[in-house]
Amino acid sequence: MTTKQSKIFNEILDLNWEMNRENKNFTRKFELVKQLGEKKEELKKSMGEAEYNKFMNAGQRMFS
Repeated sequence: MTTKQSKIFNEILDLNWEMNRENKNFTRKFELVKQLGEKKEELKKSMGEAEYNKFMNAGQRMFS
């Protein structure tokens, strides 16, 4: 993972954490979901779809 990809992934983690903590302001939560999707697409384009899927699947297995 490149430095740029690592930065994007950290932004994804931050957005996901913030989104999961937001319980009352649904407008803000919707905006966070939108930003999260955009960052995931940015990382996917940077890594390539196959590598992105491999990386995300490995992370899901690690935390399940």
